[in-house]
Amino acid sequence: MLILALLLFLPGCASKIPSSLPLAEGEKPLVLKQLQEFQNRRCAQSLDADVTVEWQMYGKTEKIPSVLQLQSPSFLRYSVVDPIGRQLLILVSDGSSFTLVDNRKAKALTGQVKSNFWNKFVPDSITSKDYISWLTGRLPEDVFEVYEIRQDKESVESVWLLTKWKNNSRHHVLFSSKDNQVIRHIIESDDNEILLDVVYSDYNSNTLHCKKPNQLKIEGAKITGTLKLHFDEFFPGDPISLNIFHLTLPEHFSVKIVE
Repeated sequence: MLILALLLFLPGCASKIPSSLPLAEGEKPLVLKQLQEFQNRRCAQSLDADVTVEWQMYGKTEKIPSVLQLQSPSFLRYSVVDPIGRQLLILVSDGSSFTLVDNRKAKALTGQVKSNFWNKFVPDSITSKDYISWLTGRLPEDVFEVYEIRQDKESVESVWLLTKWKNNSRHHVLFSSKDNQVIRHIIESDDNEILLDVVYSDYNSNTLHCKKPNQLKIEGAKITGTLKLHFDEFFPGDPISLNIFHLTLPEHFSVKIVE
């Protein structure tokens, strides 16, 4: 997604799984009940926002004004814009294929989201229908197994949910039982590599349910440095026209198909 658009072919950095403590056996049923209530919430199936992507690498910081739009089930559009709103870089996907356009160079890349190229930047544990969940502090809708719950060492009000998803990846989810919010979500590969580490903070308080974080901090094996995603403004969660997720390129643009 954002990683693909901004960090082509750059090596990543390593994170570590935080240490935790055993959770009292009697507390597990309450945590599982709260988790089920959290998962049962019906939240908006679209996301439309002005965002700033902050990229911190090698002691330098770059801030990139952008527009991010998603529509269920799997549509994505991310645009880097200049100060007067011109779209310099556009990434669109319908969940099965993607197109990445550099308007400044009149070039485009296109391919499938199941391609090796796409999976260099987006772990295959993240399916296209999960984009909204990942960006709004939710959890994927697919059934997953919580095989262990542990107490966070720094906060008595938060627990680590250790889960398994497909491809033998392990998910470590820091869940606030007090606020019913996801604080951190880590994907660990079968060979103990941290594929993705997302920290959610500054949750908005405008709504009682389905609160969204205003900031994400993103690190992982495929990411150089640290990415921070600031949501500058959320627009009403009405369905977004699917037309904006399809691009018609000018004839003079060069197009490369990647595999």
